[in-house]
Order: sequence, then structure tokens, then C-alpha cells
Amino acid sequence: MFKLKNDPFYRERKTYRDCLIDYCLIQDEEQYEGEASHRKALLFAMDLYSSQCEKDTGEPLEYDQKKMKAEKTDAGLLLVAHMDDDYDSYYAAFIDPAGKPPARRVFEDGHQEDIPYTDDDFNHFSSLLFPEGTDHLEAYEWNTEWSEYFNPGNMGFGSGCWTFYDRKLSRFTVITYGAYKDMII
Repeated sequence: MFKLKNDPFYRERKTYRDCLIDYCLIQDEEQYEGEASHRKALLFAMDLYSSQCEKDTGEPLEYDQKKMKAEKTDAGLLLVAHMDDDYDSYYAAFIDPAGKPPARRVFEDGHQEDIPYTDDDFNHFSSLLFPEGTDHLEAYEWNTEWSEYFNPGNMGFGSGCWTFYDRKLSRFTVITYGAYKDMII
């Protein structure tokens, strides 16, 4: 298993400075095995986050695999730009980072502006993450009580954890939020 660190998504992600969502694109050379492969991808991403946390703070993240619980979910519905009764959603976390709009965008020429993230930004991210669409994605939503990564969000602005397997690209995308700052790994 390895991170797709040269994927164009990461270059675009860096322009969204206030985005508190972490993304990890992963390739696995082993055969896909449903939820077990999703778990493996999520733990791989959490190991990367933990290494970054240790570099930043001197302490790795703690997590307990035994507390991890997954539920299969509809990727197409999760990746639609809409606000619903569940404000603690991926879309809400993207549009309104930690409840503090407007968010700062950094453009390729280096200038910065306070511009609220929009539905177009959300859809653009989704198209970069899943360029072949959502019909062939298998997605799981995970609980957030298994790692201290999620503690700030669990105590305040919200947290979330999803894994996606793209059958056309044979890759995983892990999307998490709940930390005070993005882990940009």
C-alpha cells in the first residue's frame, strides 16, 4: 500500500488553506477484499497522520483498531453538494470549515483572498478525487470514537471518516476531519 503523492489533487488541495479536511489517496497492490481493504487503507492513512503529528508535536496519534466500526454508504449521496439536517457532514465541513467562513484561498500566482468555499469548489474536489464519477465507488462511513485524531471535532465542530474504493482506478480515497488543523501529509 502506498500514497499517491503525485496525484494532481494534492496540488489543488494546497490552495484551500482553511480546509480542515484531510484526504489521502492510496494504491494497494493486493486484491480488493471489501471492508477489510477499506480498514487497511484507513489505518494506512492514520499511520501517515500519526507520523505527521509526531513531527509537529513530538507525540504520535493514539488509536484503537478494536473500536473501529464501518457502515456501507452511498458514495453518490455523500458526494452531492447539499446541506441537510445532519450539519456534521462532509459537505458542511467543506463549505464551512470549523464554522468560520469565509475561507482563505491561495491562487497559483500566490495572491490570497477570503472567498467562501462554494458548491462549485466542492464539486471540483469531487471530480478530482473521483474523475470517473461515483457509480463504481464502494464507500464506508466509519465511527470517530477510535482515534484521538477526531477528539477536537467530537467535542466541538464535528468529525467524519469515510473510505472510498474506486473500481475503475483501483485506488482508495480516505476522507477525514475532526482535527484542529489539516494534517496535509
